[in-house]
Amino acid sequence: MTKKEALQILAILKAAYPSSYNGMTKEEAKLWYQFLCRYPYRFRRQYIIGNYITDFYCHQAKLVVELDGSQHCDPDEMEYDRKRTTYLHSQGLEVLRFSNLDVMRQFKSVCEAIDIAVSSTESLLSILEEAEMYEAEYLVLEIK
Repeated sequence: MTKKEALQILAILKAAYPSSYNGMTKEEAKLWYQFLCRYPYRFRRQYIIGNYITDFYCHQAKLVVELDGSQHCDPDEMEYDRKRTTYLHSQGLEVLRFSNLDVMRQFKSVCEAIDIAVSSTESLLSILEEAEMYEAEYLVLEIK
């Protein structure tokens, strides 16, 4: 996607969902300023993936973190979230969802869950890299 295309999508999304751009909720701000902005892996806020705006996204870990307010209990919102999650999974991304109450009442547990998800991804990536290196060595041996 070109920068021009991304800006066009952003303009459309801003028009359709203006409340998404009125700044962070207090729960998003807490998670961002007290944890994610200092996390060893870079997270981005309100990152666009396809036609969706994610709350937080880490490219290295292929991880999306979503914070859900009470409006996500509405059946229409739940269906939208399901479709969105299905799309994000189809892009090879893991999605973690937490309620705003989780962030406010169980902040440490939310941070630990994110850390475990990133660590799991990191472990999987190192296993895949080792497998690729092994396969490359095997192919070199086969060619000789």
